Amino acid sequence: VKVKRLDVRDIRMVVSGYGTVTPTVQVEIVPQVSGKIVSVNRQFEAGGFIRADEQLLKIDPRDYELSVRQAEAVVAEAEVALDLENAEAVVARAEWQQLHPNTEPASPLVLRRPQIRQAAAKLESARAQLETAELNLERTGLSLPFDVRIISETVDLGQYVVVGEHLGVAYGIDSVEIELPLEDR
Repeated sequence: VKVKRLDVRDIRMVVSGYGTVTPTVQVEIVPQVSGKIVSVNRQFEAGGFIRADEQLLKIDPRDYELSVRQAEAVVAEAEVALDLENAEAVVARAEWQQLHPNTEPASPLVLRRPQIRQAAAKLESARAQLETAELNLERTGLSLPFDVRIISETVDLGQYVVVGEHLGVAYGIDSVEIELPLEDR
């Protein structure tokens, strides 16, 4: 048996080869709301560089602003309806106590509990519609959460876009992969 003691040390190896650089993050730019393009970042073209959270495109927000205002009005109406039902429930309890002291009503309808639950549900629904309208308004501005280089774009100022339409492709510049085939030697 021959024994050789091995020492740990760093050695420099030079490997030559050819490979293809591919981005680790590549995204298709697709709107989540429909509308007319009213603003385009001047770097939104093939080869353009756009920083994280910088706006790529802006869809006309006016329709979505109106939807938010309408939803706010529906929420206000639902709040008033709930307040009215609560006030009527207080009056109904007082009337019950005057007519039937020290007893509880047999039906929840007497104290307007189902009507209160219904008004509360309508208020919750109206609030959800308001959140949806606000989210759609927010989605009129397209941006990405990381620095990107634009590969291609298929949209321009004044064009009408629909939900899910392909507007371009970008890749993140933070990291890339290089697949490099190596020879056995």
